[in-house]
Amino acid sequence: MNNSFPKDCRLLSKKDFNSLRSDSTRLRSGFLVFIYKENSLGKPRLGLAISRKFGNAVKRNDLKRRVREKFRTTNFVGNNLDILVTVNQKAWSQRSDDGSRVETSLRKDIERGFSSLVSL
Repeated sequence: MNNSFPKDCRLLSKKDFNSLRSDSTRLRSGFLVFIYKENSLGKPRLGLAISRKFGNAVKRNDLKRRVREKFRTTNFVGNNLDILVTVNQKAWSQRSDDGSRVETSLRKDIERGFSSLVSL
């Protein structure tokens, strides 16, 4: 299995991110927000915008790693989507500080979000 995440599967330019933020659909899944719209490139692309308010660099990078891995292993047959994943700041600020429960919830949110996107 190929573990790479090539550039053609990423949202890289400011234009791509701004386009997604302006005219797109939002899907809320617990602590995460999936912002998506159709693209004409023939393959799905992923962008991540994780604020420092989410936590220290270790927590942010761990979340990004998990989201990229789920994106990479999800089969988006026929769904050519540009997807931006970000943290729902309102939900995140109202969380309890039980670390293990938050980790479990984030895992479920990632799973739920991508399974909803595949079923579109």
